[in-house]
Amino acid sequence: VDSGPGVGAVREISAAALALRGGTKGACNEGFRNSAVPQDGRRSIPVPVSGPRDGAMSDTMTDVEEGDSDEDAPTPREGGEPRRGRRADRARRRRLLPEVPRLRNRYRDQIEIMGGIWKTEARTAKRFFLQVASELNLEARDWDPREVYMVTIDDLQQAAARKVERQRHEAAVRLQAGWHCRCWYWSTRRLLLERRGAAARIQRWWRQQALFRLPLWRAVKLRPRMEKAATQMQSSIRAWRARRNLR
Repeated sequence: VDSGPGVGAVREISAAALALRGGTKGACNEGFRNSAVPQDGRRSIPVPVSGPRDGAMSDTMTDVEEGDSDEDAPTPREGGEPRRGRRADRARRRRLLPEVPRLRNRYRDQIEIMGGIWKTEARTAKRFFLQVASELNLEARDWDPREVYMVTIDDLQQAAARKVERQRHEAAVRLQAGWHCRCWYWSTRRLLLERRGAAARIQRWWRQQALFRLPLWRAVKLRPRMEKAATQMQSSIRAWRARRNLR
């Protein structure tokens, strides 16, 4: 029976039976692959109607699991466009969540650019001389930063020496001024104390004069006048008595 409409169907049924019995594992695996990837491009795990032997089932599931282990591998979509991996889908779903203010900037991935080399400053002549000037405690008034490309180490050292000498001179001037001010303070304080003592002595002497000596001096000075007045009064009384007796 080599011809007829049912010959092809019989042959396919016999081939499937042999594959399920373990006769041809390749045919069984091929059938599982075809069933795992349908025509619409979506993956699905095959569920056989009649369970095959252990060897055939293990081989078939191994092939399917190996195909599904690559999560990020793109698979064809409907229309032939490549689909992103699971990571892209997660990012898309994350964008669909409600946006929290300043949350993305706080928890975003801090990617290190160029291995962090861009953070290191390049060793240029300008930075070198500026660093030397800062180590020598030189300020903008001690040297001209605009001439950074024309100075040398010796020039900076000389500028530092001049600065130290100027600071010493200023310190000596301040010390001398402080010493002179202190001397003037003590001399002025001594003079003020002496003047205050002299004023107290003068006031004490004047009180003694006003309370004791001035009254005595006034009494002594008025005594001759008082005696003259008494004499005049006595003479007047004697004259009056004599004129009365003569009558």
